[in-house]
Amino acid sequence: MLFTDKNNFLILKQQFNKNEQQDAIATSNVLLYLAARLNQPIVHFWTMSDTVILGHMDAKLKSLAKGLEVLKKSGYDYVIRNAGGLGVVSDAGVLNVSFYFPNQVDVSINDAYDATTEFVQKIFAPFGVKISMGEISDSYCPGTYDLSVAGKKISGQAQRRNKNNIAIMLYLSLTGPQNQRGQMMKEFYEQANVPVHPKLHFPEVNPRSMVNLNDVLNQDLSEDDVLALIKQELANSGQDVTEVALEQIIDDQFVDDFEKDLALIQKRMAGLLNEER
Repeated sequence: MLFTDKNNFLILKQQFNKNEQQDAIATSNVLLYLAARLNQPIVHFWTMSDTVILGHMDAKLKSLAKGLEVLKKSGYDYVIRNAGGLGVVSDAGVLNVSFYFPNQVDVSINDAYDATTEFVQKIFAPFGVKISMGEISDSYCPGTYDLSVAGKKISGQAQRRNKNNIAIMLYLSLTGPQNQRGQMMKEFYEQANVPVHPKLHFPEVNPRSMVNLNDVLNQDLSEDDVLALIKQELANSGQDVTEVALEQIIDDQFVDDFEKDLALIQKRMAGLLNEER
């Protein structure tokens, strides 16, 4: 099951720069299918320039255009994804870590989240912190599987599935202006959720409900340090680890899947401000 079955994990690291936001989301989406064809788990470790990744629920905000102006004034672009319901912030200090597991039979949604949570807990256990799982309701993108330290959120999780293939996606606030990220998302929802949506609940964000991992660890870990910790924990659990470049593992089907997914993202982006609210 997930991190315990003997496997060769492929480690893929990418950095997406300005104007590559849609490429980042499309890549993240279609790696699930590639992992299934390769029959190998993939760890996708990626960062992106200043961008708010909107969820499908955000597209239904009554005054979305006003919310998007808040993001623009803060120097952030935006893109919409098809996993997770609400918006998260991505920038150089936020690590996105996606785990793709092919051919998993009888692994429930809760089982998958529990396994990933335990894996993250093991990674940072040597630093003497207790990472808990449970919703931080006044964070941005709150969810049952939030990860926190002393009641302050450091990470959120989302999950996608295709047949017996599982993707678990985390964002990890490592360093940077986390209070400013929270304040931006607070103002985003204050502006965008007017009038208040009659059916959907959007968070009342408290910027102080989230914290950077480095702050609670009292460390100065870089993204490469975190990747090294992930690789070490995989090795500790008996896994083989191979670092790869995307060009080494893609096939023609990946290219086709990527182009189709990118077209869907572009369509969603074009219609983002034109939906009936």
